[in-house]
Amino acid sequence: MIQVRFWGVRGDIAVPGPETIHYGGNTLCTTVTDVQDALCILDAGTGLTALGRERMATVGRDQALFLVSHSHWTHTQGIGFYAPFFVRGNTYAFYGLGTDELGFRGFLEAQLAPALSPLHTLNHLVAELAFHEPTGEPLAWGSMTIHPYPTWRGPGAPADETWQCGRPVAYRLSQPDRSLVYLPRMEDPAGQCWERLVAFCRNADVLIHGAYHDGASGQDGTGHTSARSAVRLAQQAGVRQLVLTCYNPLHDDEAIDQMVDMCRALAGNSPLQITGAWEGLVLTF
Repeated sequence: MIQVRFWGVRGDIAVPGPETIHYGGNTLCTTVTDVQDALCILDAGTGLTALGRERMATVGRDQALFLVSHSHWTHTQGIGFYAPFFVRGNTYAFYGLGTDELGFRGFLEAQLAPALSPLHTLNHLVAELAFHEPTGEPLAWGSMTIHPYPTWRGPGAPADETWQCGRPVAYRLSQPDRSLVYLPRMEDPAGQCWERLVAFCRNADVLIHGAYHDGASGQDGTGHTSARSAVRLAQQAGVRQLVLTCYNPLHDDEAIDQMVDMCRALAGNSPLQITGAWEGLVLTF
């Protein structure tokens, strides 16, 4: 059993207000738990704040694995506001990629610099934190096996594997009979890179994919993924359910409804299920 819950579904910045009340205004944060209650937290945007309040109210000693897909604030803004980080004895492992200059922990420290945050440094968080950069090797967490898929142009990457705006990472979380792929941010790929991405997503039960724009005008040049690319990937990979997330902060509820309808029309009569994620959505499979 895998249970998924969405705590934030926005890209870029949080946009609370009446025009975003259905899908929600918090930036990216999604939890995945298994039958052993092993907790994975996919990205740590402002949605992490509400998750922290719930964890403080419902669990004793907190433990989780953070899988950060990108170094931009969209994916990390909530770190300084996760209340369980201020409880001694709680333990967390972080996986993600930083910049060439700073590394993963270094870029998080930079975001909590005194000029930007009253925390000043990660050392003011009394919980035990460990930081790792994925190498492509699988991780074990609870009953799940996690395969990271670094999607930047690294050593030995083919010439067509070029990515914009940092070094995003996709993750596949699997049990023997089910799997989920988390892919919130990636400029729409082509060539060999597209073929490898299809293979990475092959036969996943759920694909959580960014839908920052509809893709009608092609790539937007900022590294964001399109809803059209999400449908194409899900169909070619044989995915059972596509869940859209990482919405443009300029898109209100009506605009997202229209994008979801467009995706369903593109899927036609295929068996692919398409859902637009909203804060509070729970999926169990």
